[in-house]
Amino acid sequence: MNYKVAINPVGGGSDTGLKSGDILEKDVSLLVSNYIKGRLDELGIENIITRTTDDNISLDERIDFIDSSFGLGDDVIVITNGLSSSVSGVEIIYALRDSSSFARTLAQQFLNSDIDVNKYYQLRMEEDTFLDSDYIIRNTGDSESVIINYASVSNGDDLNNFVNNYEDYGEAVVRAIAIYTKNDYVPTSKGDYYTVKKGDSLYSIARLYDVSVADLKIANKLTSNVLSIGQVLKIPDIVEKSDTSVYYVKKGDSLYGIAKSYGVSVEDIKKLNNLSNNNLSIGQELLIPGLSSENVPSVKVYTVVKGDSLYKIANLYGVSVDDLKSANKLSSSVLSIGQQLVIPDSGSSKTYVVKRGDTLYSIARDNNTTVDRLKILNGLVGNTLSVGQVLKL
Repeated sequence: MNYKVAINPVGGGSDTGLKSGDILEKDVSLLVSNYIKGRLDELGIENIITRTTDDNISLDERIDFIDSSFGLGDDVIVITNGLSSSVSGVEIIYALRDSSSFARTLAQQFLNSDIDVNKYYQLRMEEDTFLDSDYIIRNTGDSESVIINYASVSNGDDLNNFVNNYEDYGEAVVRAIAIYTKNDYVPTSKGDYYTVKKGDSLYSIARLYDVSVADLKIANKLTSNVLSIGQVLKIPDIVEKSDTSVYYVKKGDSLYGIAKSYGVSVEDIKKLNNLSNNNLSIGQELLIPGLSSENVPSVKVYTVVKGDSLYKIANLYGVSVDDLKSANKLSSSVLSIGQQLVIPDSGSSKTYVVKRGDTLYSIARDNNTTVDRLKILNGLVGNTLSVGQVLKL
């Protein structure tokens, strides 16, 4: 279906709409509407806007303009842009005649831009619950008609966030339209987005942008690895790691203990990792500020598990059995499950800097070692690597 889009900024002229201080609904609705129109023009998606100047245009005149331009069939999307009097966060109202599909797509794209969404829903007339409450939704035929209230005039922070970042809000709408209408989406220079193509996977996209699959899923609020062709993914910002080290939390760790080991403050670690409290989970990845690989604590402790032997542990860490026994004052080779062994320094200072396309398997193979040894030497609990990460070999 070849969709057309009608953009309808509320108010105009003497109809100022809602207001808060010197912020008028008619002005900000036109601002975001003009942005959306400009971006749809760039993407080649046919569209019109019902008001381009500060004129008072009746709802019937707007509907007639849409009808004469595109008709009011189900191949037309009508988007009315405004504000809310009370509800904070984005509110999306869709027609009783439509499914929630487009409204849900809009909501998802707002969320992908870290914009709060209050709800998307249908609103019925009190006196006749078979009819839409809003006049323009009710009188735009079979079109896919929605109202987007971007912020609340009763919440200063919510309103100011919209006014100061209206392009981000508008871009979320543009992405949703492109996805819903199956048009190609080309992002602006502000922020990175990727449109899924046939054969893509989260792993291949993550490698393309030098980010982890986990970060990609978090940025897009994905609960599985399933992708669909045409889906637009937000690419998370790449954290500069040239002056940081990565630490993986182990059982018994605390922020205080980790900070003390690395000679940094707890606050520095919390700030770099966007932590709001001191809670940690085993396997959690922490960025440690201002460190090189030489700063990693040299004392390593290994806890014996079922099936271990001194030979196996020594081979894993690249040390001799005798050195392992000497470091732990062992008179025999007998071990017990749960026993903790100090791993002596192997005397090797060889390191490897991860490059794009590397995996633990390829690094282990090229350096005559094992994946397990690499993971233990570097405190890794998963297989995720980042470009520029320094690994001990």
